Amino acid sequence: MKACRTVEKTGKSSIDETLPFLIQCNLSDKMVILSYSEVCSNLLKMGFPRPQIFEAVAVEKGDQNRALSRLLPNS
Repeated sequence: MKACRTVEKTGKSSIDETLPFLIQCNLSDKMVILSYSEVCSNLLKMGFPRPQIFEAVAVEKGDQNRALSRLLPNS
């Protein structure tokens, strides 16, 4: 639940929106789950749309720099 609250604190995603994403990523390590949520939180604070963030973070396996590159136009 801490991972969901990390994202929820941005005010741009609820637990109901975040939890399915984290479950869908099929993560088992607590630290990896927290890392994914922190990456999502950081990208939400940058103003990117939540659905695109969740997709980019999942595809890039939680790597913030690669997810950011995927979100930026012409990168």
